[in-house]
Amino acid sequence: MNVRWLIFGAGLAAGVAWLGGGLARGDVDEPTRTEAAAAATRAGEHADRGEFVAAAREFAAATERIAAASPSSDADRELLGTYLFAWAKVEQLGGNCECAVTLYDRFAALFPNVDRYQARATAGRAECGPVTPNADECHHPTGYEPPPPPPPIDAGVIDAPPPPPPPPPPPRPPSWYTDTLGGALTVGGVVALGAGAWYFRGAYAAARDANAAGVSYDDYVANADLARRDRTIGWVATGLGAALMAGAVVRYVMVGSSGPRLEVAPTAGRDGAVVGVSGSF
Repeated sequence: MNVRWLIFGAGLAAGVAWLGGGLARGDVDEPTRTEAAAAATRAGEHADRGEFVAAAREFAAATERIAAASPSSDADRELLGTYLFAWAKVEQLGGNCECAVTLYDRFAALFPNVDRYQARATAGRAECGPVTPNADECHHPTGYEPPPPPPPIDAGVIDAPPPPPPPPPPPRPPSWYTDTLGGALTVGGVVALGAGAWYFRGAYAAARDANAAGVSYDDYVANADLARRDRTIGWVATGLGAALMAGAVVRYVMVGSSGPRLEVAPTAGRDGAVVGVSGSF
């Protein structure tokens, strides 16, 4: 049988109700509750493996932490009773009944007017048989020492704490013109736009020669083909240049808030295109 369920099933039938009350707000601070709960969790793991001495040590630590806070609310007293009764049970399961009956007596004294708790303490003592209580058998070094009392407060003048230091200034954003990628995009865009303009100029010249008076048919065909080729290359180069310039603008805006503001406006014509670039740096 799982030992943890033996402890909390046979020995702690009211455990769920107690733990629910223990989670209520009482006069024990939250760090103390957390440390005690962690010790109780470790105790359950030791008990599952049949390590009752180690489980008793952890339940003793959980009990000491809550008891050191001098609980006075009902919720915290029931939380203390939960750990105390579980400690008694693992002592009993480990064969240390002299300590177990001592803890059952402490548990009964904690709830003198609660009949069901008195009955459980009586049942636990009966399971141990005719054993003389011996508190010395309950000594388990836990390494826990109650915190020292706070120092007295001087009634004189209390110095105000120094003001916090001012926050450091925000880091200066990098200068946009030092960005390598932005510069490469800009140069590539300018070169591509220049190439597009050059090919549009060639296409315009070839189209003009093809439509000149007195031109032969062969010259007309050759110049018309050249005009179409240069116009196509011009459009590709212009589109590529516009994309590179747009990428440069985005990159500069990302690098620094004081980056350049550029506007790229390609305009198509019958025989070519005009790309306007304006802005401030």
